Amino acid sequence: MVTTTTNGHAGALEDTPRDVRRIPRAVTPHDVVPRLVGMGMPVDEALRLAEHHDEQRIVDALDAVDELGVTSPIMNPVGWVRAAVRREWDLTGVLAKRRKNERRLAALDADQQEREDARVAFPAWQAISDRWDRAVSAALDDTQLERAIAVITRPVPGIGRHSVPVARAELIAWAVDVNDRAPDLPLEAALAGDLDRGPRRPEAPRWPLPEPPSPPEDREARPLSSRIAVVLARDLEVARETAQVIEVPVPHRTVRFGLDLEG
Repeated sequence: MVTTTTNGHAGALEDTPRDVRRIPRAVTPHDVVPRLVGMGMPVDEALRLAEHHDEQRIVDALDAVDELGVTSPIMNPVGWVRAAVRREWDLTGVLAKRRKNERRLAALDADQQEREDARVAFPAWQAISDRWDRAVSAALDDTQLERAIAVITRPVPGIGRHSVPVARAELIAWAVDVNDRAPDLPLEAALAGDLDRGPRRPEAPRWPLPEPPSPPEDREARPLSSRIAVVLARDLEVARETAQVIEVPVPHRTVRFGLDLEG
């Protein structure tokens, strides 16, 4: 069935009591009034109840009727809600499980919304991250990059080795922090100065990432991840080469021990 609303537009007739549809929206901002009218309370009384009592108390009374009605239907729900609101009944026990479930569902909704926001924001974040990648790579020569990796990045806990993506993120976070502290200097000068003074790791990555300074046009900006991978691979090979093998004589056999002099 199709009806015409007060503003002249056609819309589907909602499956709600006729009294609910005639509530003047300009008269009441309360969301509880349609629920009160929907359960059988006259419109005028519902408006007065919403006007003179705390809205949350009315919501609690309506929710309590729903909860109690699951096991033992209330014969006069309108009278029950009226009495619960006006006499300020304590409904904490009745609503405890319901409110706990509502908080749990709200937390799940918030988590899903946060994940969705992150998914939507990821392409823009990735683009800015890539621009920082080029800016940092252009600002550091090979020697500076090796030193920055040595003093800024840390092995991944649990595996005891560096990770290229983690090291890249740590270097970008460091570059953002240095640029924030010295915004008037070119990035290559700011990073070089920080390395000379003894760089500090930022306490936490800045989020969202700001736009990076433009890299110098005369410097080649090779992918930072590729350069980090080369340095880490070389460091690993050096560590292997510095490991020595010694022989300890034991009756009837020789035991060989590998000693990592780097450790």
